[in-house]
Amino acid sequence: MSKSPTGLLPTPPITSRPGQRRLRLEVLEQRRLLAFTVSSGADDGLDTLRWAIEQANDNPGYDEIKIAYTVSTITITSEQLPAIEEGVSIAYLGAGRVIVDGQAFASTPDVHGLEIAIDSESYRDVDIADLHLRNFTGSGILVSADLDDLTIANCTIDHNGLYTSSGNYDGIRILAGVDAGGILIQGSEIISNGNGNGYYVLGHGVAMLGHADISVENSYIGTNAGAATGLGNKQSGIYCAGTGSLTVSGCTICGNGEDGINVQGPGDDSLAIQIDCNNIGVAIDESQEPVAIPNDRAGIHLLDCDGILDVGDNDNVAVNLLGNTVANNVLSGILLQHCRYVKIGTYAGTPERHTEVSANGDGTVDFGYGIQIRDWGVSATIAYTEYVKIDGCAIFDNHEEGIQIIAVDWSPPVTHVTISGNTISGNGGEGVCLFGGGVEYVDVIQNAFSNNMQTRWSGEIATWYGTYDKHCRFSQNDFTVL
Repeated sequence: MSKSPTGLLPTPPITSRPGQRRLRLEVLEQRRLLAFTVSSGADDGLDTLRWAIEQANDNPGYDEIKIAYTVSTITITSEQLPAIEEGVSIAYLGAGRVIVDGQAFASTPDVHGLEIAIDSESYRDVDIADLHLRNFTGSGILVSADLDDLTIANCTIDHNGLYTSSGNYDGIRILAGVDAGGILIQGSEIISNGNGNGYYVLGHGVAMLGHADISVENSYIGTNAGAATGLGNKQSGIYCAGTGSLTVSGCTICGNGEDGINVQGPGDDSLAIQIDCNNIGVAIDESQEPVAIPNDRAGIHLLDCDGILDVGDNDNVAVNLLGNTVANNVLSGILLQHCRYVKIGTYAGTPERHTEVSANGDGTVDFGYGIQIRDWGVSATIAYTEYVKIDGCAIFDNHEEGIQIIAVDWSPPVTHVTISGNTISGNGGEGVCLFGGGVEYVDVIQNAFSNNMQTRWSGEIATWYGTYDKHCRFSQNDFTVL
């Protein structure tokens, strides 16, 4: 992979953003807090994890389950653990993470590692920390009923979703809603989940299908902290088809069987999206060197996402892709379809981080673009893509065009796109390609182009098939041959 013009930075720590997780006051005097200690790694009996969950469910209130440091592995053999029905925290008191293993169910479908099915009106918070959930035929963690707040911290979720009878199971699968707070997945590894046997390939790392404010922060999805290969989830690293908000920050998302991040939006403004400061398709190893670990489709794929906040204001939107490094993915780095009000650019926090889209496309298929906007070929609620701003990015060494916007006469149009302040170089096709009579009102302003057209012949910027008369403007760009 070519070195970034600014250098590939390790992912900085990101903290939860205001508005994503609401703080709530609780009357502590009304809570009946009990603590249950797990000192046995057996499947059933006194002081086992099964026993502790049963005790917490029977006690109204928010309870604590503490797994003793003397327990290194909990082996589940008889049946799935009881669903969590009351607010509870489950944490390991030892160093590292305690293994909760479901290998005994290899031939029994639909057994989940932990199922959260809150049945309480008053105590609806769940906190899970330092667990290693592995080898379950269902999801590692399944959220099947509404709750108020869920935190999953410093966990490993791997080799789950191995054998299903009727559905798709994932590392973490969220089917229900989160009413008062949100879902925080932090400091975790979510790897090798899904079933690749048979005709269907099923299993995302994280799948959000309900209504929630979900944040995935500082986690590894499809690889680990050592930048190991061969750990990808069978489908996308993160898949979202719900409502609420999705924040993905400071993560490394690599090696997954489909997209790094795939968002199938609701077609309206009921899903806010903030994806920033992630490494997608590239990991940083222990010596701080970049390692290419491609996702097998796009790095980021958004469909039917509406980021409208202020009409006509491309800087104040609810769909933001900021400060990400998106590199080496098999298809395009970023693919937008039927989206409105999207900003791709610089993360303005501390430290500031620019978006880099590089070396996407492996030459085996004809979709290796840096950024592609394309509406044809899919069904969606949003009629066409409009109001997209691509600003301050480094887009280089992609197999096809650096940026391609395609809308032929018989497809939905793509309109009101601003491409400004980018460095676009060394791409196999044009730096910017506007293709088809449905592309209109595109401004290409103050970009630096160099050494594009490595495998084509038309020019640094190209307009094809009627684009030139559709109110597209090109001004103050710098064309340099280095």
